[in-house]
Amino acid sequence: MFNKALIFATKKHEGQIRRQGTPYIYHPIKVSKLLKEAGYGKRYQTVAFLHDTLEDTDTTEEELIRFGKDVLEAVKLLTRIKGMDESEYVDRILKNKIARAVKNADKIDNLYDCAFNGEPGKIRDRKDYKWGKKYVEKTKKYYKGKFSPALDDAIMNAEKFLESKTYEERIYPEYSKKEMKLYKR
Repeated sequence: MFNKALIFATKKHEGQIRRQGTPYIYHPIKVSKLLKEAGYGKRYQTVAFLHDTLEDTDTTEEELIRFGKDVLEAVKLLTRIKGMDESEYVDRILKNKIARAVKNADKIDNLYDCAFNGEPGKIRDRKDYKWGKKYVEKTKKYYKGKFSPALDDAIMNAEKFLESKTYEERIYPEYSKKEMKLYKR
């Protein structure tokens, strides 16, 4: 199922581009890699591949059920319902162990992407800077202290990286299993 999920997500995200100009599928792959390195198994990594399919593609729940009820449930929780309050969204995710772990890795990857948006050595675009600051502030408000030490560190790092007008080299998140371990609930 793991490989099928990667193929499925790749097809569903085909033609989509991230803000950084990279193919969208790179994001779910990076989220899956963070989970793997933290010791999370294939079910978690499968959800990582699929986590944005309901929200950002024409994927239906019926298509996802073949990956398992637990995978579908986690993906549904990770799918932002239009108009839903962010606190309610986060509270729902925190109740599901797979969704929690995937959202943790997702936020870490997104924070590093927003901090290193633009071209190395060139002055950061004002619009990208404002978007990045807004993303970091929202993440700090709703996610800090609720997921893992790694996410809390990523928030601090993104905030710090955004303060420099340029960056010379893109830094990728590298956290130990201990740092990625979710806080007890």
